[in-house]
Amino acid sequence: MRYLIISTYPAEGSRNIGDALITRTTEDFLRLFDPSAEVATLFRATKREDALESISWADQIIFACLALRGDLISVYPYIRDILSSNAQLSVIAAGTELEMMGADLTQRGFTDADKKLVKELALLSKVFSTRGILTQAFLESLGVIGPCYAGDVAFGVEGRKFGKTPSVKKIVISDPHKARHYLPVFKGLVREARDSFAQSRLICALHGENPLVEETCDSLGIESVSIFKNPDAGLAIYDDCDLHLGFRVHGHVSALSRGIPSYILEQDGRGADYGVSLGLRVSNPCFLEKKRGGLHGALKNLKRSDRNFSSVAPASALQSLMAMVRYHAKSEFLVFEAMNPIIEHIRAQNKYLFAQICARV
Repeated sequence: MRYLIISTYPAEGSRNIGDALITRTTEDFLRLFDPSAEVATLFRATKREDALESISWADQIIFACLALRGDLISVYPYIRDILSSNAQLSVIAAGTELEMMGADLTQRGFTDADKKLVKELALLSKVFSTRGILTQAFLESLGVIGPCYAGDVAFGVEGRKFGKTPSVKKIVISDPHKARHYLPVFKGLVREARDSFAQSRLICALHGENPLVEETCDSLGIESVSIFKNPDAGLAIYDDCDLHLGFRVHGHVSALSRGIPSYILEQDGRGADYGVSLGLRVSNPCFLEKKRGGLHGALKNLKRSDRNFSSVAPASALQSLMAMVRYHAKSEFLVFEAMNPIIEHIRAQNKYLFAQICARV
């Protein structure tokens, strides 16, 4: 059977390695249940005219981590062509970037037209899963019929189990993807890691293009590795580390799937989705807060508008996260053994879904 994976991985631009992981594990699950599968990928933002041939080629089309964003036609320019195609459709691990500082679960710019497209996609899909319970709740609030929470496909087909971590010799710190706002917190995280684990080697994993963090690592005297330049093997940096700290959700997933203790600061709704879904608290909200500018700015523009504010990340989030890390270290991170059945359940759920996708009925 011919499968077309609609991928969120951009081969140019940010080159976020987490998106490459999603695409690769989606193909792994397909080949688990259909060893003779023909698999092709199509980047979500490909121009419509360049996507039509791939769409007509496919027997099945799978949205790998459908990016539920405002103005879906710009996010997926050819989505209407997919909806009208003859291919069987599926959605695996749909995700949002919800606003976390408002009164409601909202997705910036999400319109009635977007809602209509998602409802139609859900009705046409053989399988429709979400990667987090916040995303699941958002879709349910829209009245979308069919989605089920199954967790992130990026945990893969199999992985290592958690046991004791008696010593921490190597720490991988993943970079913030909103570097300009999170640089003070990133610097604080490096300082806290050095203070808490003085004998450890610190390495910063750059999950995407991030020159500001790379320069900061140089100034702080820690090694940085541009793992995004090797989308197939870059995440192997987590193979032999003892602890992951940082910001990237797929640094978190990569460490956890290897049985490595991992803690993240949740930058936005993506991190929050993992924080509330995994069932073991090993992350902390660190959402941007709006801070009113100084007197000069206020006098310059007396009207209350966003121009009077700057976004800052709360430093207190780091302190509470590191308090958790230091406490868990006293018991050799045995708390993570509770994560074993949680991750295995996610893998089992995804295997069940891919068995349905690949069933020739």
